[in-house]
Amino acid sequence: MLSPQLVTSVDLLPHFSKSIEVSIVFLEHLQHILLLKRSDEEEEAGTWGVPGGRGEDGETPLETALRELKEETSIQLNESQTIYHGHRFGRVQEIDFIIHLYQAKVEERPNVILNHEEHLAYVWTHISDFNSWPLIKTQKALFDIVYR
Repeated sequence: MLSPQLVTSVDLLPHFSKSIEVSIVFLEHLQHILLLKRSDEEEEAGTWGVPGGRGEDGETPLETALRELKEETSIQLNESQTIYHGHRFGRVQEIDFIIHLYQAKVEERPNVILNHEEHLAYVWTHISDFNSWPLIKTQKALFDIVYR
């Protein structure tokens, strides 16, 4: 699989035609970020990434982010707990997508109950160690946007 291209302007991806829209959440507690390990049935199996996924019809990007977080971890946040860090246009092979970036800082570490159909494990990793994990291809670039 080729590495995804991520850009700030759709003009930088000739003939862009959105196939999917994705939202992700960098969930942070005391300088630690929640990472989820992808199951063997998922693309990029065994790699780590923050909670997130594809939007459903009629959902806003924020609703997608909060729904995916809850479905993947059983953690429920409200909209006021999130910070929006914008979006990027992306392309991998022939798939064009928009990815929305959210961050949420929580004062108490929430209990994580994994959806084992999608993820094998979770870890709270220190921000300074984030890039040392075997990450989903887009994660490093997206981390750099949120934590620049």
